[in-house]
Amino acid sequence: IAEIEKKIEALEKEKTAIEDAMYEPDYYADAMRAKPHAERLGAIKSQLDKLVYDWAQKNEEMEKMAVEK
Repeated sequence: IAEIEKKIEALEKEKTAIEDAMYEPDYYADAMRAKPHAERLGAIKSQLDKLVYDWAQKNEEMEKMAVEK
C-alpha cells in the first residue's frame, strides 16, 4: 500500500505541474509544448485511476484480514 501511495503522490505532483503550466497565458501558443503535455496528462489520469483502484482493493483486503483476526 505504501508503494502505491508513493506512486500516486508522484503522479499527482506531475499532474499539478502540467496543469499549472496550462494556466500560463501563452501556454497554448506553443503547440510543441502543449500537445505532449496534454498526452502525458491523459496518461497520468489513467495511471492514477488504476492506482487508486489498486489502493482501494489493497485496503479492503487489509480490513478483511483485520476483521478475521
